[in-house]
Amino acid sequence: MGSSELAPLADHIGVRHRPGATTVVGLSGGVAAGKSTLAAALASELTDRGLTVAVVPTDGFLFPNDRLAAMGVLHRKGFPDTYDVAAVHELLDAVSRREPTRVPVYDHHLYDIGGEMLFIDVVDVVVVEGLNALRFADRLDVNVYLHADEPDLRRWFTRRAFALRDAARITYSPFFDAWTDASDEEFEAMAVGAWELVNLPNLVEHVEPLRSVADVTVIKDGTHTIVAIEFAGDEEDHGRR
Repeated sequence: MGSSELAPLADHIGVRHRPGATTVVGLSGGVAAGKSTLAAALASELTDRGLTVAVVPTDGFLFPNDRLAAMGVLHRKGFPDTYDVAAVHELLDAVSRREPTRVPVYDHHLYDIGGEMLFIDVVDVVVVEGLNALRFADRLDVNVYLHADEPDLRRWFTRRAFALRDAARITYSPFFDAWTDASDEEFEAMAVGAWELVNLPNLVEHVEPLRSVADVTVIKDGTHTIVAIEFAGDEEDHGRR
């Protein structure tokens, strides 16, 4: 992902940034859409323009697995009710007051909240990225939705699951260890089942509707290439390839 293709989005954020204040950008999209990659590329583009940037993944606000299990929603991880909403508001309060803060880090290898904390300093722009980031749209300055077609999301999710399974063959993972000896066919069936039972309903019911509150929609094709950046209220698409 080249920085030049994100120039229209960076321009949009730059117009809204005011010196002495922190601009908060929300970035939502489906599982495996590439939100983290987009957030990192956007941060690089904004940094090149002289702004200081921090990226906060909302995965860190998921309740730990033991609490999700006690709540009876471990199988629904990623749905809105599996997040510590109060902690997200605490982050946004700290950012608004321009105070340093720390947030938990989610470990995809452990499939749980680890012990690591991410330090967020006072910066010009904070990018909050995750499935449900735009649920806090009324507290954000710029709302971005990353769109890809569902079959592509499903394929990318399955590919990522295989990568995590393969990594568990080298470094123990509490979740993926049980699948390290499974055949590729068995593991793919598990991954597709997880998509259909969890990620797809969450996408349709809770994630895709967030596109309606987005100021900007970034659209990808099946090769993970950005093919358009659409701005709400504009007839013109910026950055269409």
